[in-house]
Amino acid sequence: MTPHFADWQLKETLARPGCPLCHLAREAVRRFLAHLLYESVNDPGVQHALASSRGFCTLHAWQLREVGDALGTAILYRDVLRKLLESLEKRAPRSWFGPALRTILLPQAPCPACRVREEAEGIYAETLLKHLNQPEVRDGLVRAGGLCLPHLRRTLEAVSQPEQARQLLTLQQQAWTQLLAQLDEFIRKQDYRFLEEAIGPEGDSWIRALTQVSGGPGVW
Repeated sequence: MTPHFADWQLKETLARPGCPLCHLAREAVRRFLAHLLYESVNDPGVQHALASSRGFCTLHAWQLREVGDALGTAILYRDVLRKLLESLEKRAPRSWFGPALRTILLPQAPCPACRVREEAEGIYAETLLKHLNQPEVRDGLVRAGGLCLPHLRRTLEAVSQPEQARQLLTLQQQAWTQLLAQLDEFIRKQDYRFLEEAIGPEGDSWIRALTQVSGGPGVW
């Protein structure tokens, strides 16, 4: 991924509500899974990696299904199951219990899609920090609602200068202050005395609060 492409993606994503790193990481995984299914299911390296990780983690296995390539999924998981059976068949019947058996069934490598997500998060976190001086990025981040808490931590790990941390946390405080005010307004309007008042932008503030603290759906 070129720096220019990452810059463009980040700025485009900031026009959407919600944590931009959640959106970008989720899209990076979707592209990876689609490419894998349509181009690489018979690649020995891909099959070896997936067998080592004992398939995808639960989250990414079901995202693989959403891509919708039944044949590609069948080819990949046939190989995973074959190798699991081979591992079991290598063990003598007297060893079919205990820690050693459980160990061979555990993943021997990380989920490949999790690695893609982590790499994407690193790229976009650094891109965001690099452009915090640009008004369109600063304003866009606040309008989007800031980063979710998991991605705020991740981005702070990528900070190379104290000023970057100060800028980022100032913007995050602005976004969270706005969300807190909307939560207050949402809660106020649930009081029977104010039920006739129309619900405004605060109507989905409780959902946004969930994603701000715990991260967007489909990311972890």
